[in-house]
Amino acid sequence: PDNEVLSNEPHETMPIAAFGQKQRPSRFFMTPPRLHYTPPLQSPIMDNDPLLGQSPWRSKISGSDTETLGGFPVEFLIQVTRLSKILMIKK
Repeated sequence: PDNEVLSNEPHETMPIAAFGQKQRPSRFFMTPPRLHYTPPLQSPIMDNDPLLGQSPWRSKISGSDTETLGGFPVEFLIQVTRLSKILMIKK
């Protein structure tokens, strides 16, 4: 069974202003693209995933020469989608 554990300690929080002051590196210092990456022609993840399988971006994800979509790595987007579905089921 899934049990909740309550703490007697006060919650640790961060002020909202801390997020606005966060210094982010410029795009110039981002990780360079990996040139050795070749995306598979058909990924079993895409075929078995109903959410990604129906996506209008599917052709761009599976057949593109780049490994990013909207500025994000494709593998990262797939992992975020999986995590999101797991969390929705967990609710």
